[in-house]
Order: sequence, then C-alpha cells, then structure tokens
Amino acid sequence: MGQKARLLVLAFLWLVQGCATTSRSPLSMPDGGRRASLNVSGEQLPEENSLVSKITVDTPPQRAASLRLTEEGRRLLDSGDHAKALARLEQSLAVDSSNPYVYFYLAMAHLRLAQYRQSIEFLDVAESLLSSLAYWLGEIHSLKGENYQALGLLDRANTSYATALRFDPNNRRAALGLSRVQRELRGPAAH
Repeated sequence: MGQKARLLVLAFLWLVQGCATTSRSPLSMPDGGRRASLNVSGEQLPEENSLVSKITVDTPPQRAASLRLTEEGRRLLDSGDHAKALARLEQSLAVDSSNPYVYFYLAMAHLRLAQYRQSIEFLDVAESLLSSLAYWLGEIHSLKGENYQALGLLDRANTSYATALRFDPNNRRAALGLSRVQRELRGPAAH
C-alpha cells in the first residue's frame, strides 16, 4: 500500500473513531461537534470559525478528515508544538490537497519555524483558494506581512498589512504589524 493510500486509511479510521467515541455523529450533537477555537493571534473565535464546524452532512469523508487534521494542526500550533503541527498539516494535505485552510496553517507553521519563503508560497496558494472570503484574506495578508517583515522587506510588509486591514479592518495583528513597520520605515527618531 502506498504512502498516500495509507494516510487516507488512517485519516478515515481517525474520523470514524472520533464518531464512535461519542456513540453518535459529531454533527448530531447539540453544538455540531464544535469546540471553542482561537484565531492565529490567540483571540477567541466564534464557534462557526472552527474548521470542524465546516463539516456538514454533505462533506465528503476525505474533506472531513482533512479538516479535522487541519484543526488538530492548528491546535498544535497554538500550543507551540510547531514541528508536530507541521507533520499533522502535511498529513492533512496528503488526504485532501484541495482543502484551502491547510495551506494557511502550513504557512503559519513555516513562519514559526523561520522558513519565511516557504510560508509565503503556501500563503499564495491559500490566497487563490480563499479569494472570496474577506476574513481569510485579511489573515493571509497579515501573515504575509509578518513574513516580509522577518525577511527585512519592509515596504512589502507595509503593503501586506495595509491590504489585510482593507479586507478586515478589525485585524489587530495587521494593525500592530503596520504600526511597527511604519516606525521602522521612518527610522530612529531624532533626539
């Protein structure tokens, strides 16, 4: 059995096991099987922003398994286990390469591992797949700003943060990043 087939079987078993341990489908639970979720800056997100909440009765099993693995990877990122998160997210990608969210979280894992160019590449894919969702475009451009800033590309970082705020004026990470970059671009204050 090939690597991809083995991962698909494992993901399917993981999905089935998750339903079996509750003795009913997560979708039949009063909260839809949702858990509280944090966004990339550690703020509490509404329940509907959990990736697991995107699973409906019409979601193909492969996509459902990939979303669950992506959510698991996101939680590992939040807990600071970046290497394990990267491995989980790579599994998610192998299960369903059309899952747009996995590209965003892969980008975040690479950013946290100081692999900025790889992060930007994943963000470019995420941007093309999530191009109709303003919230996600704000998150993507904010993360791009962080990568560009880490690479010392301050003009690009400035543009990315400003773009993030156009998509989501409430994106605090983008607002803080824009402020930092603009201070750096102005240079040291004259004394």
